[in-house]
Amino acid sequence: MILNKENKDYYKQIIDHAEEFPNEEVCGTVSLDGNLIVNVNREKNYSVNKENAFQISSQKVLGLKSLLGIYHSHPFTDENPSPNDKANSEEMGIPFLIYSLKTKKFFLYIPRSLEPSKFSGRPYVRGFHECVNIPRDYYSLYCPSFKMAYENFNYFPPFDAKEANKYMLSIFDQGFERRDKEEGIIEKDILIFYMANEKVFHVGVCCDNDYFYHQRAHHLSGKDFLDDKWQKRIVRVYRPLS
Repeated sequence: MILNKENKDYYKQIIDHAEEFPNEEVCGTVSLDGNLIVNVNREKNYSVNKENAFQISSQKVLGLKSLLGIYHSHPFTDENPSPNDKANSEEMGIPFLIYSLKTKKFFLYIPRSLEPSKFSGRPYVRGFHECVNIPRDYYSLYCPSFKMAYENFNYFPPFDAKEANKYMLSIFDQGFERRDKEEGIIEKDILIFYMANEKVFHVGVCCDNDYFYHQRAHHLSGKDFLDDKWQKRIVRVYRPLS
């Protein structure tokens, strides 16, 4: 189990960085240290047009073994990634976390080109290692023919629990169909759980008929047996249409 404030609230350091330089795009990296704690590293913006663009040192990025993503700010526009942001993220195979000073919101763009990490042993990190990331990575690795429109989704969850639940379900309402759990659960099914002590729904993906992968908040990700305890918590089952 991982219980630490750094992994939960690391994004506040990015907000502070952006607010210190409100007239230019700031940038940096988000990575994990040897203790699986998030490090937010400020980097210099080498762009000649800092108001509308950023350029980060490739040596600083390539030198990080446990890089989660690159962050930058949008001082005058909303949090949505620009075409250039998307193109650079896809080319590098690295997620881009964007903070808008205009809307005070984040957008986490995860490229199709990102190579998924192992499903077990991930520490919880808001956005980068959320429960919805496990199904996305599972389908990317084991079901490459199934086309989830990754770039259409913002993987940095809303802070409001109701909005987070609504947005989470909207992800799986596209390309999946709802199934009755009484009909049986099979491999590749998406499982939506209600957690008694948490306001936000939890998500897992069935990896065979008896087990599922998932990432709980403040826990290491892993594989659990789908026993009666977990079965009773299921509120929705989604199955891919193809």
